[in-house]
Amino acid sequence: MGFKIKYDIEKQYLTSGSKRRSGIKMPHVGFMVAHDTGNPNSTASGNVGYYERSRNEMSASAHIFVDDKRIIECIPFLTGTPEKAWHVLYNVTKDNEMYGDDANDVAGGVELCYGTNIDSKEAYKRYIWVLAYSCYKFNLNPAKMITGHEILDPKRKIDPSNGLKTMGHTYSQLLKDVVAEYNDCLGKSVATVAPTVTGGTYTIKAGDTFWSIAQNSNGAFTVQDLIAWNPTVNAAELKVGQTINIKQPTKVETPTTSTSKKVTLPDGILKLGDKGSNVLTVQEALCKVNFYPEKGAVNDGCDSIYGAKTQNAVQRFQLVYLGQNDADGIYGPKTKVKLEELLNK
Repeated sequence: MGFKIKYDIEKQYLTSGSKRRSGIKMPHVGFMVAHDTGNPNSTASGNVGYYERSRNEMSASAHIFVDDKRIIECIPFLTGTPEKAWHVLYNVTKDNEMYGDDANDVAGGVELCYGTNIDSKEAYKRYIWVLAYSCYKFNLNPAKMITGHEILDPKRKIDPSNGLKTMGHTYSQLLKDVVAEYNDCLGKSVATVAPTVTGGTYTIKAGDTFWSIAQNSNGAFTVQDLIAWNPTVNAAELKVGQTINIKQPTKVETPTTSTSKKVTLPDGILKLGDKGSNVLTVQEALCKVNFYPEKGAVNDGCDSIYGAKTQNAVQRFQLVYLGQNDADGIYGPKTKVKLEELLNK
């Protein structure tokens, strides 16, 4: 299954051989660094234009700029053979501690544009999508292989939290939303209507998903919130254009005291064609961590049969939490351990 391409990535490369674009190829892509421009109301086009005009004045650069209308790549990364960009100082060591290499050498740099003249909802959607797509393209685990500039250089930098704050988002929420976007773009649309704003109304549109509805909440909550809540209405019972009243349900927290019963999943191997109670247990566990065999179907696809949709759900889970090399769609010891770890937090 391919990755859902929601937006165009425009090539507007800086002049090669300049200070901002050396033309040096990256040996590999090892992780991603999230930035913001630090310059409110500057656009993707405006930033790239400035980089080109000052290409021989300084070495600072980034691969991609994102605003509410455009995603522009000024140093080859997603649209060409990846080249190095100078987006994190070499003399900070946190990147080596975390990832074993320098960000300038092996990390993609994505800059978020923000400000009162920029539609924050649209810019944020594009920002998390391009981070998720980068992880897909370079086989990176989105739950582990994205960091913020402020994490690598905390004495000097406050991005991307500075820009995210103006949009009503946080850095921790960004990381969760990228994982959700990654999963959504590898799976199928969720055919369930969920709450948008407390005490408000929502008009049903064709193709509504948890993701699209979450964006209409203006940052009130994330896709994870929606998935965690029991859906209040089944989309199959509604007509496009119908307006419904929405009441945000109260989230029920799982007990975390020492008396809580620990979840234990089946041992052994489960694969395509298997059936029975062990398969059902694994299917239900996957749903609890938001990887549904078939969201919106009866019991969200939990039918005790290890079919193609269950195999796909397992593989999507493995891609996020175990990595490309272990994403075979077969439930085994590694998948069991990670699932139990998440369920018993």
